[in-house]
Amino acid sequence: MGSQLDCLSAPASDYEHVHHTKTINNHHHHHHGNNNTNNINNNNNNKQRLRIKILFLDVDGVLNGENYGYGGVDDSLLFLLKTIIDQTNCKIVLSTTWRLNQSARAALLHFMKARADINVEDIIIGDTPSLKGEKRAFEIETFLHSEDVQSQYFVTKWCAIDDMALNRQEPIFMRNHFVQTNYRTGITSNDAMHVVQILNHDDEVENSYDY
Repeated sequence: MGSQLDCLSAPASDYEHVHHTKTINNHHHHHHGNNNTNNINNNNNNKQRLRIKILFLDVDGVLNGENYGYGGVDDSLLFLLKTIIDQTNCKIVLSTTWRLNQSARAALLHFMKARADINVEDIIIGDTPSLKGEKRAFEIETFLHSEDVQSQYFVTKWCAIDDMALNRQEPIFMRNHFVQTNYRTGITSNDAMHVVQILNHDDEVENSYDY
């Protein structure tokens, strides 16, 4: 995996003035005519926002699996996550059910920090909302369109990694933003490379603009 991923790199996050963003369609929920990432960035505040990439992270079936045992995380899979972070400079939003239990969430952050040297205080910027009766893909969509996120961040790229078929829950919204893992193996080197490619896509073009 190392040789495949080492050739992919991303620049550090930067700031973006809001007047460079595109206005979102007011009827975005379930009616997505354009899947451009810029459409999630509302032109609603005249201030600077931090340019970021986001990885929406599941745990069960991603950082563990049938072959490793559930209830914890596997070190080798954690290091694949660390590689994604290093190669893309992305932030992480927890979409996993581990976010719903305080002790499980704390354990996850401890594993990431102690075992893979992931700076969780900087890297993890939040959790997706828990919406009763809604699918995980819709919770991700709700997070991206939330006022707090819109006011703080300009999301240049995003990707969700999960063993559930999120692309069947919200096919148009998740298109080109999703990598599905095998619950038996968890994340593989090929999965990690796919995530890196999604998050780093068109970086050279985007960063040639004069902001």
